[in-house]
Amino acid sequence: MNGVIINIIHVGDALDGRIVDNVLSGPFALNNNTLAFTATFSNGESGLYMATIIPAPGAATVVALGGLWAARRRRG
Repeated sequence: MNGVIINIIHVGDALDGRIVDNVLSGPFALNNNTLAFTATFSNGESGLYMATIIPAPGAATVVALGGLWAARRRRG
């Protein structure tokens, strides 16, 4: 945002009560202040999420992070 890198989520973070194993996004994942990404979890589940970034005076803050869809799939 304005040339500043903002951390949204990391491997090892808790999200929806599960531990993030991997985070994936693509070249078109960012639209204005909204970022879409897929999170896979240590239990084999995955989900599609959106984070909305609201710029605050002097900083940017992630104010919303919600699961849009969760796939219940196990690694084989």
